[in-house]
Amino acid sequence: CAGAAAAFLDPEEIVLCGEALGPAHLEQVRRQCAKMLAGPPPRFTLAENFLEDYTAGVASQTLEALECALRGSVQMATLFLAMIYSAFVSLGLPDSMLGAAWPEMVAGFAVPVESAGTAAMVTSLCTVISSLFTNRLVARFGTGRTTLFSVMLTAAALTGIALAPSFLWLCVLAVPLGLGAGAVDAALNNFVALHYAARHMSWLHCCWGLGATLGPVILSVFLGGHNGWRFGYGAVAALQWCLVLALAATLRLWGRYEPRQPGEPGQARAGTSTQGKDRARNHAAVPAPQSQS
Repeated sequence: CAGAAAAFLDPEEIVLCGEALGPAHLEQVRRQCAKMLAGPPPRFTLAENFLEDYTAGVASQTLEALECALRGSVQMATLFLAMIYSAFVSLGLPDSMLGAAWPEMVAGFAVPVESAGTAAMVTSLCTVISSLFTNRLVARFGTGRTTLFSVMLTAAALTGIALAPSFLWLCVLAVPLGLGAGAVDAALNNFVALHYAARHMSWLHCCWGLGATLGPVILSVFLGGHNGWRFGYGAVAALQWCLVLALAATLRLWGRYEPRQPGEPGQARAGTSTQGKDRARNHAAVPAPQSQS
């Protein structure tokens, strides 16, 4: 029960194992799941003869384990959601900083005012190209690794922009900035669409708007203090590197919600688990009790 419950972010079906699990236990588990998930009770499938010597005491312990697993699953989903929201806030931060910083950049780089369009077009073009190929990256490396590497690209690009000696270097660094931004956007949009409710997609892009609003605000703090636009880009780069550390610390957890890629360690064990679950689903499904109202 615990393994099945922890395998889903929003479980719709949970496999119950044990030949001695009676209707009373099923109803108790259904009510507990509905309470923990704050939604309709999930479906249950009874896998007979999966555990031997399944007593009432074991059933009680299994119910407690299921409750702990559901609580841990919800907490893990919340952790991932907060991290994804943070990633989209950081994704929006540099998008509006160029326009705010450009009046001072022009003076330092000694280029025409209209040159800002060149840097913006390079970033946009690389974002589009990266988005087109992100599905292949996710299929090969997974969402976690793709997001980690992409945020590293944006953090490195922002650090380089803060130190850029000329406009040419600004355009060169716009390439990794756009590539990283496009990959993060496509990968996390796909992950949220697959694993979370539809309402989270709206909040996801709300977080991008929050980042796009905060970018010029952060920059204006440094411009107002006469520290220059380079300190503003450096501060945003530091925030991006903090996100890189958070993603690196949780990299292994992403694999719980995505299938293993061919050749990865544990592939054979994952296949065995899937076969066992398929055999369990072939047993008779336990019908949901009818409402008395």
